Amino acid sequence: MNLKDLHNSISLGDFIKAERICRNLSIEEIHKAITAMNCQCSVVFYGFYGFLLEERRVTERAEIHYYMAVFLSTSLCSIEGAYQVSKYHILCAVKLDPVNIKYKEYLSFIESIPDISWDKGEDVLKKILLAEYDDVLDYYINTDIKCIYLEVSENASKYADDIVYYGLFLTLILDSKLKKSSTHFYTSLLLSENLHKLVGFTELALYHIEEALKYKPHDSNFIKQKKMILTKKSGILRD
Repeated sequence: MNLKDLHNSISLGDFIKAERICRNLSIEEIHKAITAMNCQCSVVFYGFYGFLLEERRVTERAEIHYYMAVFLSTSLCSIEGAYQVSKYHILCAVKLDPVNIKYKEYLSFIESIPDISWDKGEDVLKKILLAEYDDVLDYYINTDIKCIYLEVSENASKYADDIVYYGLFLTLILDSKLKKSSTHFYTSLLLSENLHKLVGFTELALYHIEEALKYKPHDSNFIKQKKMILTKKSGILRD
């Protein structure tokens, strides 16, 4: 495996190529390869773990959640909300594999981190900031993805460097009740319009809109969103 090719593919949001490069590796080996790279606190690497959740076998999901938790609390720990999202993923790992001692120990470690408040959220926006995604999904059950986006986007703009909102939309993508095309579209919109302070947001936004276009290649809103991201990306590169 060429580590440089894997790094470049993930950095550009080309997750299909990245997965092809590391297809024969275990989740642990992929995690070791990613942590050996210079991720520069880019959320695009977290996005790749989310991609693996969709693409890999269901039996590997607990392990993927575990390494997402580890990655967030180590390589991305300087990003606002990283520990909260890390706790969500390790809780998912424990729920999927409750007898795994390693997962339980990591949950204890996360909960022992000083200066991190684990108080329960009193309303849905507070629950999002604490990455209590299961409660948030219960709150938004039978709610259209557009309505969810409109309700949380304004608050997301106030926390434009907070990873908890992207973590929520990754969780929504895995929710079988929501249309994949629309969820990828609004995830792309959230990244490009509201979470523009996160390193790697343009690459992730481009990945998600391209996923949306796979389902609806002629959707005018999707096409417009992709053009907007490409324009924004070229402007960033010129700067």
